[in-house]
Amino acid sequence: MSTQFAVIFDFDDTLAEDSTAALVTHYKTPALTNYYAEKLRDIYDNDESKVAQCFFDEATEMVSEGWDPSLAYTSLLVDKIRQGYLPPLTRADLESFGKNHVTIYPGVRRFLADLRKQFIEDSVIAKEHFSLDYYVVSGGIGDIIRGSPIAGEFRDIWACEFQFDEGGVPVRPKSVITFTEKTKCLFCINKGIERAQSLQTPYAVNADMPESDRPIPLSHMIYVGDGPSDIPCMSLLKKVHGEAFLLYGPKTVHKAWEIGDRGHHCPRDYEKWGRQYMIAGILSHARAIAAERAKARAVRLTKDVGYSTKPSSNKKHVGHSAKPSSNKKHVNHGAKPSSNKKSRK
Repeated sequence: MSTQFAVIFDFDDTLAEDSTAALVTHYKTPALTNYYAEKLRDIYDNDESKVAQCFFDEATEMVSEGWDPSLAYTSLLVDKIRQGYLPPLTRADLESFGKNHVTIYPGVRRFLADLRKQFIEDSVIAKEHFSLDYYVVSGGIGDIIRGSPIAGEFRDIWACEFQFDEGGVPVRPKSVITFTEKTKCLFCINKGIERAQSLQTPYAVNADMPESDRPIPLSHMIYVGDGPSDIPCMSLLKKVHGEAFLLYGPKTVHKAWEIGDRGHHCPRDYEKWGRQYMIAGILSHARAIAAERAKARAVRLTKDVGYSTKPSSNKKHVGHSAKPSSNKKHVNHGAKPSSNKKSRK
């Protein structure tokens, strides 16, 4: 039986501020600002800090025309680079941006360290020798996330990828993480398929594999996300007795209503109450599985196996044809009464 557990995180608005919005804001050119001038004037009161929001508004218009959301924004980003509205960002630029300009939420690093430590040291969990790994499954840009300061905390990272030209500049999206593509990533983790292998052999996830051979059961997974794109993962894990946490911030409370009861609602707070709530919930989930295993093992050990230690229930066989025992004292019915008794007068 598997002893591995996995906590799978979304990235943007879950562990960090929206990295793509930050990218557009950081690298916006006067040409891009002019391109969105009318929208900035009519909707955002000429607030040039809203250029990234204008970018996503344009991507939303593409979605209304039938584009997948992740494919829409990654294609639009490539178009803006090709058209000169953004500089020719290379893969190295994306990784460097992730390292130096992505804002990780306060307390995230300590939260990840403390959760792992408490998981390992918990007495109930330790008896079952459970282990814990972290993963990222995000619709964000993979090169940015892998360049971020917390990338080393994760065993694997699934996100959107670009094809680059000879100069290292993105020319088109190569793979994107859509709503339901996230559930595919869960099954890759479930079957022990790493991201690199899933990209090279995308149909490997469909291979038939007995539940007993899967490294991480779906019931051993905990998903942490913030929005509608996380609903398929949360719904899936809820059905198979996994766990899910929906994080919300001051500007994203509305997302909690969209997701409903598919995950435990929790403030996006990695330093105080939200931190405590998530750690307690994750440990409680693992303890419940550990206790269930210990109970099942105890039941198996009480069953009679091999030589029984219980007293034998075999009774001594009595032959009905055997003669009556002669050990009884023979009574001579013809004998005279004893003369020792006093005679009546």
